[in-house]
Amino acid sequence: MPVLRHWLPLSCAGILVAQPALAAPAPAVPTSQVAGVTVFPDRARVTRKLRMEVKPGARQAVFGALPADLDSESLRASGQGTALAAISGLEVRTVQLGAPPEGRTRDLERRIRGLDDQDRDLAAEIESHRLAQQALRAALANAGRVLGTALATGSFDPRQWLGPASLVSREDARLAKLILAAQRKQRELAGERDLLKRQLASLRGFQAKTAKAAVVFLDVTRAGRLDVTLTYDVPRAAWAPACDVTLGGDLGQARLAYHAKVTQQTGEDWQDTRVTLSSGRPDLGAAAPDLEEWFIGAEEPEEPE
Repeated sequence: MPVLRHWLPLSCAGILVAQPALAAPAPAVPTSQVAGVTVFPDRARVTRKLRMEVKPGARQAVFGALPADLDSESLRASGQGTALAAISGLEVRTVQLGAPPEGRTRDLERRIRGLDDQDRDLAAEIESHRLAQQALRAALANAGRVLGTALATGSFDPRQWLGPASLVSREDARLAKLILAAQRKQRELAGERDLLKRQLASLRGFQAKTAKAAVVFLDVTRAGRLDVTLTYDVPRAAWAPACDVTLGGDLGQARLAYHAKVTQQTGEDWQDTRVTLSSGRPDLGAAAPDLEEWFIGAEEPEEPE
């Protein structure tokens, strides 16, 4: 864990937390801002700053929501201000972001079970209507046989048949409409159930995003303004030179425009931030060299041959 210890007027880019914490309502907490970025060919060095007022005592400056893949070994804290303080430590923590709301999974499961119950009720209703239709149609078929016998014997009376036949026809049509309505409701429930199941699958497959937080431990001996500056390196940022050549109409002159293409996928907002481009390579020469052993002392006499 990188530790810087010195006395100076400091600046802080994070969240100020008193130790020990008091139960009184917390004041408005300032947030850190990206003050500058230096982009290298394979990474970026980000500088964050924050201004706050501090009182004497142990304090923590917490820089939250930093990129999860920042280089922890590159963290540095310094600063200036009217307060007198010492940086006693610098710690990196991993924090979880965007956890699903508690109880959301149970609520979706309950709603899906309710839709399943409604679907089973509709299926039973449809089956009941179909059985009633079958009974009506069986009765109608039996009446047809009786009608045939009446016609054969000459005892057919239309007034005895028109009323019951019309009643059976209307009842059959009514049952058919009820079946169609129940089937339409089943399709609506199926669409709603599929949507809830997709939401549930998404929650069950949820993987919480992580970020890092840097905690700067401070020993404040004089109250005043405190400005802590935090710098760190992040990958997934780069720049490359580019140029445009425009030829004149007579091909005797050319205009050269030199510019740079900067890309970054760090997850941080660099809007309205001063960006400096560097062709340096911080990774080169970063490793300590292997040192040879040197022994210092009186020269030992050579053994006689």
